[in-house]
Amino acid sequence: SLVQLIIDPASKVSVLSDRSRARGILEANGLGQLVAKFPAGSDILKGDTLVTAGMGGVFPKGLRVGAVLGEMDRSDVGEVLRSFPVRPFQDMNSVEDLFVLLKEDRWTLEIGEEEP
Repeated sequence: SLVQLIIDPASKVSVLSDRSRARGILEANGLGQLVAKFPAGSDILKGDTLVTAGMGGVFPKGLRVGAVLGEMDRSDVGEVLRSFPVRPFQDMNSVEDLFVLLKEDRWTLEIGEEEP
């Protein structure tokens, strides 16, 4: 099996606020901390629960991921995205059990023969 944790800097997860339904992207900052990025003007508050949005077909919609800790520094005022630190609901250093979600592939790769 291949497993990728959400604290992997290469991981990007579409999320939404369970309260306001605002959509954003959850990613790791390389220090093992999670940061959610939402469009400027999104209704995001400290304590909001983030769940998977189901976009991209990797994670099903509605898996609880973490809680917003507040807004990061306001130096991003005027930017398109605002950043929020997130406390994951699971301590990634103490994971002992996991469950596997099976899904049917929705695409196939077809390699055609080249014509001379």
